[in-house]
Amino acid sequence: MTEPFVFNKIDKQFAFLKNREILEKLQKWNLELKFNTFNYDKPADEIDMARLIQNFFEDEKLLLSLQMDRYVNKIDVRQLNTDIMSMDFFDILYKASEPPVLRQTGHIVGCPPDVRNGVAVEDELRKMLLDEESENYDLFKEDEREELIFELFSSLVLGGPLCQYEDEIDQYFETTKTIYKDLVAIKQNSAGVKDIRTAAFIVDVQKQKNCISTHYQPGGACHPHQQTKMFFLVDPFYRHITIMSHEWPKNAL
Repeated sequence: MTEPFVFNKIDKQFAFLKNREILEKLQKWNLELKFNTFNYDKPADEIDMARLIQNFFEDEKLLLSLQMDRYVNKIDVRQLNTDIMSMDFFDILYKASEPPVLRQTGHIVGCPPDVRNGVAVEDELRKMLLDEESENYDLFKEDEREELIFELFSSLVLGGPLCQYEDEIDQYFETTKTIYKDLVAIKQNSAGVKDIRTAAFIVDVQKQKNCISTHYQPGGACHPHQQTKMFFLVDPFYRHITIMSHEWPKNAL
């Protein structure tokens, strides 16, 4: 029988959390990111990721330390791609024309105001992110929308219920780049080719009882929403797990 992974919480410092400009932007966008980092005791490659995640959320002591119910019994896991090494990935936003998303100056093009699940949609960028009926929704293919960097960018742009949105794209690009570089680890093979070694997932943890589901994140129960996310990031070289989470408050729906 395979022994379960053993986890310990560690204190890991992220450079962007010491960056005053980044912190001010997150506050402006009403995005309260929470970080928890752990190590684990034995090697885990790609085929071990499902067991690693399962063992993590079966550890009652660990769940209690995160203020999550220790009787959670359902875990939905969505793996994200980590193939993108350059912000050129977002250049396609400049190519939309009917209607445009961005001007060549970087100005974000407005649209008739709407509200989707509590999120104010007042420009073509947010519309492209949220509305499948948007003329620009297909600018990014489905597998591109499953990229960690796209999910991070989307989280920053949509922000929280009291988000003060930007009129220019540069602030979103710069913040996405800074945080992404700090979250992912790069490896280089003998030929000098670099790629990302971090494995990334979005995890939804639930306690199901009597046909009722309660969802959890670090900090306690949460309400399902586009902007309620728990990122589970694994660095297999250092055997580190970073949980980055953000909750859309239930009373803001």
